[in-house]
Amino acid sequence: MAPKRYVGPEDSFLQEDLTAAGDLFFWARSEFKLKGGGFVLRFGSPLDNAGSVLHLHANIIVPDGTGDVSVALAKSAIRIEHGFDRLRVFEKLRKGLPLEALSAGELALVSGYL
Repeated sequence: MAPKRYVGPEDSFLQEDLTAAGDLFFWARSEFKLKGGGFVLRFGSPLDNAGSVLHLHANIIVPDGTGDVSVALAKSAIRIEHGFDRLRVFEKLRKGLPLEALSAGELALVSGYL
């Protein structure tokens, strides 16, 4: 979830941005009838948080009851670069490249995410 106003890693976010994220949370909780879970807000550079998306955003995490759930706060530089590589593949698909046109390495990057 992300507020309507873009807030990049170098930008300061405002109280209104947090309010917008909260509004989205309450909408999602009601819309999907969520009984419990976690709400994680990430901001700033992925070097400072576990995100791979370069803007203020939040995640609602709803466990499925099959095991423990944890939320990483930080990732290694290698994991961050791997995430960016995966995002580049998804961007190709978003722009209309057929799945069959991906290389074996690109398919491996997005395996389990399609």
